[in-house]
Amino acid sequence: MIRVALFGFGTVGRGVVEQIDSNPNRFELVKIFDRPANKDKIGSRFEGEKEKILQDPSIDVVIEAMGGDTLAHEVITSALKAHKHVITSNKETVSHHLSEYLSLAKDNGVSFQCEASVGGGIPLLAPINQIATIDEITSLEGILNGTTNFILTRMEEGMKYEEALRIAQQKGFAEHDPTADVEGLDLVRKLSILASIATRRKVDVKKIPHYGLSHVTQGILHEIQKENRVLKYIAEFSLENGSLEMAVTPKALKKDNPLASLKEELNGVSLVAKNNGPLAFFGRGAGKEATAVAILQDLLRVEEGIALPPFLLKEEESVKAEKEKEYLLFKGNEKRRVKNPRREELDQADFVVEL
Repeated sequence: MIRVALFGFGTVGRGVVEQIDSNPNRFELVKIFDRPANKDKIGSRFEGEKEKILQDPSIDVVIEAMGGDTLAHEVITSALKAHKHVITSNKETVSHHLSEYLSLAKDNGVSFQCEASVGGGIPLLAPINQIATIDEITSLEGILNGTTNFILTRMEEGMKYEEALRIAQQKGFAEHDPTADVEGLDLVRKLSILASIATRRKVDVKKIPHYGLSHVTQGILHEIQKENRVLKYIAEFSLENGSLEMAVTPKALKKDNPLASLKEELNGVSLVAKNNGPLAFFGRGAGKEATAVAILQDLLRVEEGIALPPFLLKEEESVKAEKEKEYLLFKGNEKRRVKNPRREELDQADFVVEL
């Protein structure tokens, strides 16, 4: 039986406990590291000293669900060096250190799994990794933030941005401070992970251009509707002639695009592979249950000996900030349709829409 230790007893962590405890004949959750304030809630499995877990040779797998980067990085690197498999849902630390984690896993004969860090409960990273081992993924676009997709859905129904955001916060989709969601920081992290796995390249999360959603208005939506399109918040990359191009941008999708029909907090990704053609993945992108299920999928892969082996990423190649595309740029009451704009033009606009 696989012995597991969990770091973090927040929303995701509690979901993991429920999932593991419902499979008592396959996994044994022996320790849970969290703040002393949660000791009574956790009970006999509580452990307040991380070193006792990391130095315990009887623990096979460490699940990291704390969030953030500093402590998570310390725990993940220490666990891998101690020859423990690591599973995480933490997109922040994965987006900054994926190459390091994969290298450590390879050097220590274990696996690093992060299915739950992108797309919540959608089986996404594992199949993309498998595709990338035998084919070249040439493009990918996705709706990977449930908060902003919920907001846009409500605005399509006539709500103003502020009201849609307030409801998203009430439902628990949006944080009290929604900046990471509505300004694209969440999507940038997820895109860097996807692009790294799909293209086998190191991607610097800080170099991905991103344009926010917080200045969207009903007037802008009306202009998009006049184009017979649907506004979605999209993370995308393309690989052309060896050049990797990435961006996070509000995008006016044609109505026959499979992503255009996704409503509320649903997530989805469509990609094109050189030999395998178009593929699509849709499902619940967030939430305690969906994320915990994704973590359990990784745990099952470890148990069954089919965890995806670590691979090494190529040194980062240049990322083009501008692509040959057409945009609608909004500045005050002015709207301009621009082909192949300079980065400066995009940055100076109040709202950027890719066509």
